[in-house]
Amino acid sequence: GGLGYAGKVGAMAMQGLIAYYYDEIHPTKNNVVELHGCHYNWMGGDVFYRDVPAFYPKQFPNAVGKCRNNQRNCEDCQKTPFAEISSVHYTNCRKPWNCIGVKWSKEQRKDRSSQGIDERNSNFTKCMEIISKWHSLRTDMENMLTQKNNLFWQQKRRWQNGTYNRNVFQGHCHGNGQKQYIPLSRGVDPTIFRDLYN
Repeated sequence: GGLGYAGKVGAMAMQGLIAYYYDEIHPTKNNVVELHGCHYNWMGGDVFYRDVPAFYPKQFPNAVGKCRNNQRNCEDCQKTPFAEISSVHYTNCRKPWNCIGVKWSKEQRKDRSSQGIDERNSNFTKCMEIISKWHSLRTDMENMLTQKNNLFWQQKRRWQNGTYNRNVFQGHCHGNGQKQYIPLSRGVDPTIFRDLYN
């Protein structure tokens, strides 16, 4: 409260937590380190000037293909192998629980309820790979719950009864869009998750 961390995008998420921790809880004299965006807080955004956001090729034709960080060479984050990514920020690829499994199209501008992944600044295939990894973690947790308590076999079936793009969403979605997500909290006592790790 009152320390200046609120009111900014990400303030109540990891960005704000990390800033608060190193500024207030564990301050040191030289606590600034720039982490490589292809490996930490990976967003899958285009690191080259090719299209949006904040770049229009027709206005700046001489910049097309150059690095957004103004370096001569830069790693293409859209091609970074998953094994080299330490943490993910789902902004461009959409949140895994939004069940977005289609590419964005101009027609979606008219229909606010329809969402897709914008290939002008993201690699759709890489996004599906990253989202699938998140759903794999959720599936692993569901499996741990059922191993710990046989009563969860029926619940696991409800958690995984979605048919939408099962290769990516692993039964956690009925269709494209956030309203199609099957939440873990549906019909269960939330303390089961706490007890899972005890």
